[in-house]
Amino acid sequence: MFTELLSLDGVDGARTRCRGWTESLREVAETVHRYPLVAFTYRSRHDEYGPEPALHRMAEATVAALVASGREPSLRVSAESLCLALTRLQQTIAATYLDDSVTRRLKEPRPTEHDRQAVHTVERLLRARLHDHGPGAGSDPGPEEGRRAVAETVYRCRVFLDGLHEWARVETPPREWDVR
Repeated sequence: MFTELLSLDGVDGARTRCRGWTESLREVAETVHRYPLVAFTYRSRHDEYGPEPALHRMAEATVAALVASGREPSLRVSAESLCLALTRLQQTIAATYLDDSVTRRLKEPRPTEHDRQAVHTVERLLRARLHDHGPGAGSDPGPEEGRRAVAETVYRCRVFLDGLHEWARVETPPREWDVR
């Protein structure tokens, strides 16, 4: 989804979309904080309206935005803001609904080799989908510190989504970086 956004709308469009997503995540975090009894406990009869699919997509988009920002520095601020908003929302939801072990692991991320490999997979997918000639393609993926931060985000997303899906008693779908 994020590579399509970059291809179609360019870096400016991707930055704008990241800012919009950031604001939406902040609003959801406020709703969970203010109305914990209904924010995630009310369920539509239609699975596609549940929060899990949206949070799943936001996790994928955030990781892709962070990887792309290593290639396109003008995306960095909006990608990092999006990541911060997602992390805060994950922590708010975890503290409100999920097991203490999930909350603890979100606060102290310890990426595994699987998480680091996911970062490389997203880098490869980004290059391939942009055919090494569009915005965010062809340059160095960023310093090792940047990769470590993205791996921590992958770890948090994995831990959070697994915990959320277990809490909601819904099957955890594969993430984009796990199926390639």
